Amino acid sequence: MPALSTVGLTEEEAPEAGLDVKVSSSDTSDWFSNKSHAETIAWAKALVDDKADKIVDAHMIGHHGEDSNHPFAMAIRHGIPASTLKDDILAFPSFAGDAKNLF
Repeated sequence: MPALSTVGLTEEEAPEAGLDVKVSSSDTSDWFSNKSHAETIAWAKALVDDKADKIVDAHMIGHHGEDSNHPFAMAIRHGIPASTLKDDILAFPSFAGDAKNLF
């Protein structure tokens, strides 16, 4: 059974909070770390408030999904812009580092 984790608002809660969000989702089974572990069930989704460039949500399913969400949780908590997270240096190879492919 693949790991599942979520942090932040859901896609339904974001508009209720007055946020105009861009939804980015992806089958992540072809990302480097998932391929190296022969992961066949892997998926990720992130919501970004376009006006503020802030991550408001992230969901991960797959190998190390519960750990891959840590950079997103920190970005939400500390107001780190999505563009900064995308351009930041994260450990490679790692599942969390691959999560930047969502942007």
